[in-house]
Amino acid sequence: MSRLLLVRHGETELNSAERYWGQSDIKLSTLGLRQAERLRDRLAAQKIDVVYSSDLQRAWATAKTIASGHQLEVITCAELREINFGKLEGLNFEEISQLFPEFTAKWKAQRSTDIEFPGGESLDQLNNRVSNFVGRLKKRKVRQDAKASTIQPK
Repeated sequence: MSRLLLVRHGETELNSAERYWGQSDIKLSTLGLRQAERLRDRLAAQKIDVVYSSDLQRAWATAKTIASGHQLEVITCAELREINFGKLEGLNFEEISQLFPEFTAKWKAQRSTDIEFPGGESLDQLNNRVSNFVGRLKKRKVRQDAKASTIQPK
């Protein structure tokens, strides 16, 4: 039976700023690198066959560190990127409220997953993007299992 392990990247240089970064390409902080190393060590005894990562450097660096403990390469895929906040990226909530009052009011009132961030995507679009990737993984795994389980004549 296959298992999918999801890992969030370590702390970035800008996490403490409490801003919406989404698909902005930000590096891990020193602490984030240490977090990735601790996770690599914690997962050392786990069977891991393949490591996929977003192509953003914070996710890739975390995945590369984990993969190094299993002598694996990281396969990058843009579909695994975080949500695209569009024009909101780099802003904090106060700035978003001031610059995008209509969006903020709609978001607070509805909290609907189909509301698109200005110039970005909705939570539904994020879900579809990642679900499509996972669906392809499942199909690929079924094909691999089918090839591996051939019946041998007696």
